[in-house]
Amino acid sequence: MPLSEFNDDLKQFIYLGQERVNVEFKANLTWGNGQTNNFIAKAMMAMSNSRDGGVIIIGVEDGTFNPVGLSQTEVNSYEYDTIGRYMNNHAQPSIDFTLEKGQVTEADGTEKLFVVIQVQEANALPIVCTKTVSINPAGGAHLGNLALREGAVYIRSKSPVESREISGHREWRDFVDLLLDRHQNQLVSKIPWKLLDAATQTVADADHFNQQLEDL
Repeated sequence: MPLSEFNDDLKQFIYLGQERVNVEFKANLTWGNGQTNNFIAKAMMAMSNSRDGGVIIIGVEDGTFNPVGLSQTEVNSYEYDTIGRYMNNHAQPSIDFTLEKGQVTEADGTEKLFVVIQVQEANALPIVCTKTVSINPAGGAHLGNLALREGAVYIRSKSPVESREISGHREWRDFVDLLLDRHQNQLVSKIPWKLLDAATQTVADADHFNQQLEDL
């Protein structure tokens, strides 16, 4: 069954020509391969831990940014439920994402297929990796030999732009600021409006009383 043409917004991501904090490219990978699953899982955790989430484009080379596209077999390997189960087994809380398969028709009529995973910023931060996965199981669980590490918090770093485990005081400070913003907004959203109105009125009455005292 032919895939639908991607809309203009997604086409702009595909042909962006560079990675950004909220955009990550992956080459022609097939889901189900352990290495592929871990690459994408790390990227999804990192996007979910980032402000406003992000987009993962599969079918664009991450070094040259050449939109090579995917084969139909590669596209078919990506299923929302399968990826969702994998993520639930490797990260908590759960990650909110959408999966879209589509094509782009280039000027010469060539049709190229891509998979786009759009990841939402987590409602409950942080998203934490729940399983350790070694690149080479025979090599042991050394830090440099890990695809995923249990207890790790992955983010999209700014320099270089990549999905990796959070490190350094600046990255921790930025992430804590995001946590504070997120939880502050959640707290305010749970306060009944009547209480907010009452508190606002109390402050206004106090200001008015203080002004009267100054006028005397």
